[in-house]
Amino acid sequence: MKQYIVEFASDWVLSKKQDEGILPGEIVAAYLSGKDLKLEENGFTEVAAVGGEDAFGSEEAFKNSIISLLKEKFPKDADRLNEVVECRTEEAPKEEKKEEKKEEKKEEKKEEKAEEEKKAGKTEEAKKDDLPDVHDLVGVSGLISFCENIRALAPVLKEHKSEYLLREQICLLSADPGEGVSTALKIIQKELNDAGIFNLKGEPKEIKLPGCREDPEAFADKTGELLNAAGKLIGVDISNCLEEAASVEFRDFLVNLNHSLGKAAFVFCVPCLDGEALSAVQSALSDVLRVESIAIPSHSTEELKEMASRRFKKYAFEPDEGAWAVFEEKLTEEKADGRFYGFRTVAKVTDEMMLKKALLCAREKRDDSFIHAGDLSGFVRFTDSKKSAEEELKDLVGMDKIREQLVEIVSQIEYASAHSGELERPAMHMRFVGAPGTGKTTVARIVGKLLREKGILSKGAFFEYVGGDFMGKYVGHTSPKVKRICRDAYGSVLFIDEAYTLLSNGYGRSYSDEAVEALLAQMENNRKDFVVILAGYEKEIDELVAQNPGFESRVPHVVKFPNYSRETLWEIFRNFAERSPFEMEGEALEAAEKYFKELPKEIYQGETFANARFVRNLFERTWRKSVRRFAGEGEGPVIISKEDFLTASGAEKEELNRKKAASGRTVSFGFAAPAAL
Repeated sequence: MKQYIVEFASDWVLSKKQDEGILPGEIVAAYLSGKDLKLEENGFTEVAAVGGEDAFGSEEAFKNSIISLLKEKFPKDADRLNEVVECRTEEAPKEEKKEEKKEEKKEEKKEEKAEEEKKAGKTEEAKKDDLPDVHDLVGVSGLISFCENIRALAPVLKEHKSEYLLREQICLLSADPGEGVSTALKIIQKELNDAGIFNLKGEPKEIKLPGCREDPEAFADKTGELLNAAGKLIGVDISNCLEEAASVEFRDFLVNLNHSLGKAAFVFCVPCLDGEALSAVQSALSDVLRVESIAIPSHSTEELKEMASRRFKKYAFEPDEGAWAVFEEKLTEEKADGRFYGFRTVAKVTDEMMLKKALLCAREKRDDSFIHAGDLSGFVRFTDSKKSAEEELKDLVGMDKIREQLVEIVSQIEYASAHSGELERPAMHMRFVGAPGTGKTTVARIVGKLLREKGILSKGAFFEYVGGDFMGKYVGHTSPKVKRICRDAYGSVLFIDEAYTLLSNGYGRSYSDEAVEALLAQMENNRKDFVVILAGYEKEIDELVAQNPGFESRVPHVVKFPNYSRETLWEIFRNFAERSPFEMEGEALEAAEKYFKELPKEIYQGETFANARFVRNLFERTWRKSVRRFAGEGEGPVIISKEDFLTASGAEKEELNRKKAASGRTVSFGFAAPAAL
């Protein structure tokens, strides 16, 4: 018997926690179970299963199978899965005697029971003490107002013996994930208990309802659970039912829920919606129930920083000015990929900072609670180089025309800013059009820095999203989402890759229409300290602008990124080689130069050619061959040989031909790959 083990990097698992509502471990566990393997462990960062010797054939096949599975589920992380996922097989431990196992389980149960009894010593009052007072929370004025109303109303209602007016009221809570939903539920429960309106036991229970028409059977099961609830506060996520709130099925559920009011407390939860959409939901619920709504908007950067400050103080750490600058950079980095979860992310970042500092103190055997920027080496992915933005632009290969155009645009904006009494500052938003790998993202990042150095942008940070990130999942969800993304990027560059995914599908008013309208409004209202760059293929970006004429005047600057020439591709490869820690043989360099000079035009001028990304992948594939060979040859410096390059370039050619196979054409170029090393 063999044991099949899959381990994940914990930070990667945390980043996936809210993406699709399912963890990588759950995906892998379900897959292994489907292979008739018996699960032994299904933890946060590790999944282990036991089965026959030939479940996959080999350890390599096992890993390839798991990586392929995860690529399907998390395509954006395809390039880094080998770094964050480890797969291995081991001999399964011999099975213990059944009697011994039974005794062991009995002992474990005894210990668990003893531990539970010990924990029971902590009363409900002690648990309440761990919960912050609502007035100590940041950015929750709606929740504070709700709690103050309960405190004011309770004595009056008791005097008139009409506590049922609060007991039979539904609360509608509007907040995005990570913005304190679970904490809000606990605080509402505490307020109701303290006011003597309820005597609710245990932790609040959170239930997500499926769509009543999409999955009627599951909806019936979940609503049945709610109708039988008693003595608890139930947080009911009705996001899947927003478009069905006026349906007969959902209305019947609300009517039936009336019978459970007073036995349990109910808080209906929805994402952060605009005022009109939230009012519509409240109106639909109010047809049957009495409803009080609470809105918790997404927190501003200042509010998030205040949360972090309180968390640092709680654990007796104090960041200096430099460390706070690193914190803000990290927050920008966390927001820039479209996956940000409010206080949950702030807590993760502050905890990582404190852990780095504590580890440093432990290693150096010193006691220091001040966190300095120097203590956080490697904490942020993109660190500002010491070069100026203009110097960074000059260092880019094959960008002379693009650099000239950008300098011209910036000079015009700079001149207009200096003569604001005479001239109106021209629009700063831009379109970056071209194939993948032509440097659009790299240049956009430098543009933010350049505009900051010229005093045009106040921050010059860089936020990267794709068009689809701007669209909400529900009616009324899109506009607040767009406003939050833009608010974070004020004073900086908002780079929207694959911007054409904002195109309307043509079937009436859609989320994309709402996203474009909200984005255009933000671009106009904050035009003096905010730059939006729409990026993607030229044809699709032109179609987006044609369908939404508002972009034409607001995004006047079109910067075209052509595919690189053979000579430029070779120069990029040579730069990779010179900057790497490896030595490349003269014959290997000659082979590489010949390879790029013979690259067919239909390849390097093709619409889907990856340009610099293609070169980087080829170089990484080359030195990977060298390292593998070096591991079997003993000590000494790693030297990239001609054979390493030929093997890598042969594999790259096969990959290009595989992509061309759908069109029935193959491309012949470069060198035939020698036998695998």
